[in-house]
Amino acid sequence: MNRTGTRDLTIMLGSMLFVLTGVGIAPALPGMSDYFSHLPDSEFLVKLTLTMPALIIAITAPFAGLLLDKWGGSRLFYYP
Repeated sequence: MNRTGTRDLTIMLGSMLFVLTGVGIAPALPGMSDYFSHLPDSEFLVKLTLTMPALIIAITAPFAGLLLDKWGGSRLFYYP
């Protein structure tokens, strides 16, 4: 595999980590719902645990991109 292909594959695999945060939380939702059932609106709050990581990433990603453009990115993805 050439350098560009390796770089692209690394970026794609790294971006999958953010998608998999929901997969790791989803099996725990029924147990969380039972544990917090005594609280008002517990069903809604437990469901928010799935959406909050994605929402935070979506909100902060443009700012992180601007900072990387301003101060430079990691040398991991750049080849001489």
